[in-house]
Amino acid sequence: MDLTHKEIDRNMKDIRGLIFKIFSIISMIVIVFFAILFMWKGYWFATLLLLIAFLPFLVAQYLYQKGYKTIGIFITILDAIWIVLFETFFVFSNVACFHYQYFDTMAILFLISDLYQPKQRNMSIGLAMAILISFFVCEKYANTPVLDFVQYINLNVLKDISLIITLIAMFIIFFTYSIQLSKKEKAMQFLVDHDALTGIFNRGYFNEAGEKYFINHKVNNIPFSVILLDIDDFKKINDQYGHQLGDRVLIKMSETISQNLRIEDVFARYGGEEFVILLPNTSIIEAHKIAERIRLNIELLKIPINNGAMSFTISIGVCTLSKHHWSFDQLLVEVDQLLYKSKNNGKNQTTQLSVETI
Repeated sequence: MDLTHKEIDRNMKDIRGLIFKIFSIISMIVIVFFAILFMWKGYWFATLLLLIAFLPFLVAQYLYQKGYKTIGIFITILDAIWIVLFETFFVFSNVACFHYQYFDTMAILFLISDLYQPKQRNMSIGLAMAILISFFVCEKYANTPVLDFVQYINLNVLKDISLIITLIAMFIIFFTYSIQLSKKEKAMQFLVDHDALTGIFNRGYFNEAGEKYFINHKVNNIPFSVILLDIDDFKKINDQYGHQLGDRVLIKMSETISQNLRIEDVFARYGGEEFVILLPNTSIIEAHKIAERIRLNIELLKIPINNGAMSFTISIGVCTLSKHHWSFDQLLVEVDQLLYKSKNNGKNQTTQLSVETI
């Protein structure tokens, strides 16, 4: 297995929430940077306005964490729009190119919004239109600042600073988003290929792997064997002890069997209490030995219960691919028949395809 269940939970965390947090932190850092710059130049009124604009980011973070995501996003983006308008119209003019930060803001808006939710979709469209309008208004009309703060400031330097901040922010946010998306895709693929309860492969993955091994056998004549096993009287276990203990039985059995297999072996939950193992490059004699070792280890297992411990057994069918198998499905049908021979002959035993048949 590539991932544990804890790693899946960690990788499935809210990507939008992480990007929202990073964007808010970057925005607050930028606000503090320019507040310090204004203080150094003695522009106290501009400093005060920036510090006031700092507070909505904190409020938005709090609301987002409390579950009011739409409101938090709305406050954050609206505050970001206002800060750029303030810097452009009141302080620096459009020569400083602060309105190019709207490119970041537009991208962030759609990265952090869940467009499947009508409220967030409508809000996102509205805010996107506000960003576009604000950008063109800044570009066309913000030629002279309202407050004369720029007489001792080099606007070309500020332009470079603004563009650098924009590019750095875009790099951090998109890099983080790509990493988190890759982790989420890996986690999703794990869930597609693995059984949710036991963490081993599921039936779909096993069938795909089996088809590949079957083709490889036809081309390169590499043998493989299949073990199909079923817990004896599993319904009685559920009825007597409850489904929670039944789940513990399945998990413990999966862990025990996994410890008896090689890395290249494919172990999967085939359905309910049925499990299947594909053993590459393994003869019928070797496969039978492995099956017996597994059966004996399972027989020795003790599952703790309130008044002591309970044990259980398994029945097994073992089959090796041979010339008379025209498909992988036909091999599975035969190993299933061998499993039921073990069941009908008294359970807790292994039945294999006879060597003469191979």
